[in-house]
Amino acid sequence: MTVASNAPGPFFWGVIAAIIVYNGSIAYLMRYLRQRHNETWVALGSPSLFLNNSIRNSILMLRYLFRSDYRSLGDPSLNRVIWTVRTLFTIAGVGVAVNFLRPL
Repeated sequence: MTVASNAPGPFFWGVIAAIIVYNGSIAYLMRYLRQRHNETWVALGSPSLFLNNSIRNSILMLRYLFRSDYRSLGDPSLNRVIWTVRTLFTIAGVGVAVNFLRPL
C-alpha cells in the first residue's frame, strides 16, 4: 500500500532551480550592462534586482531582452548573456505555468 504525499515532486524543484538561476543571470546581466554599457543601463532605468526594481524598469528590461536592440552594441559576450537569460526566462515561465495547471 502506498501513501499519497502532497510533497512537491522533482519537477517543482527543477522549476524553483530554474527561477533561482534566472534571477542570478538577470542580476549578472544588469551588472554587466552597468559596467560595460552604462548608457544602455541608464536608458533602461538603472535597473537592479532589488533596490531599483520597479514595474517600469522590469518592462524596459524584458523589452530589451526580447528585442534585437542589444545587437547594435556589437558585444558577443552580451549576446551570450542575453540568450542565456531568454532561455532561462522561457524555461521558468513554462515550468511555473505547468505547475499551476497540473492537478495536485
